[in-house]
Amino acid sequence: MASARGTDIREVEFERAKYGTELLIDVDWVDRLVDFFSGGGAHRLWFYDVLLVTRGRGSLWIDDREHRVGANRLYFTSPGQVRRWEARGVAGICLFFPGDFVEDFFNDPLFLHRLLFFQRSRDDSGFRLEPRRASWLIERLERMRTELGSLQGDSPHLLRAVLYEVLVTLNRWLEARSEGTAGSSAHPKVLALLRRLERTPPRLLRVCELAAELDTSPGHLNHLVRRHLGISASEVAHQRVLAEAKRRLLFSDRPACDVGLGLGFDDPSYFGRFFRRLTGEAPAAYREKRRRSLG
Repeated sequence: MASARGTDIREVEFERAKYGTELLIDVDWVDRLVDFFSGGGAHRLWFYDVLLVTRGRGSLWIDDREHRVGANRLYFTSPGQVRRWEARGVAGICLFFPGDFVEDFFNDPLFLHRLLFFQRSRDDSGFRLEPRRASWLIERLERMRTELGSLQGDSPHLLRAVLYEVLVTLNRWLEARSEGTAGSSAHPKVLALLRRLERTPPRLLRVCELAAELDTSPGHLNHLVRRHLGISASEVAHQRVLAEAKRRLLFSDRPACDVGLGLGFDDPSYFGRFFRRLTGEAPAAYREKRRRSLG
């Protein structure tokens, strides 16, 4: 991992040339990752991260949610989410990769979006694995580390295959635990919408704007998104903007009106109404209450 510029939130981007040539996947133990705890405070990851903690005590905050840290617990982070550690004695192993590593090769381009633990509307971080399952995961990740240490021409294919096995298996475990479902094949318009939202800075957008960009009607786009994701296109877009608003309120001292302005709300009162409708509280009240929790 490599840290990039940032003010209130330290930005952490994927180090694409760590192994001398571009390779969009990495696995390593926590104590070998220089940037894992360095700098302290809040940091935003711009890649997918699966972390198995093998030892440690305290808390890990992901956006505005606190998760207990303990042995054999799994934590999931999607691109753009903000983390903050309040833990000590942490050991574990990380698997991290940009979405390109999966999306550009697999036949199912919405694979990552349908994994339960990477869905924005859910929060499955911090669940504990049985020891035998934790051992299975460590064995698979160590196999990937061995391959990364002695790369060959076909190494990306082997790494991608093991990654696919790991993600599918973790999703099955989580489905059994939560009675979730991975869903069916997605429509190309749904894929295009998710890629459009994920690869551009969060900003207030109307469904008619998104539909026009995707060369479809607002009604048809809402129908497709609801069928495949269970919520409307506007809800998908609004939840992304809301998540970013929460991060900026928590991890910066900018006035709420400036936070709203930076997200495309020209009217501060409209931002306040938007935020209250989705959270039940005003931006300032949310900031005050959650900062007390953060300590």
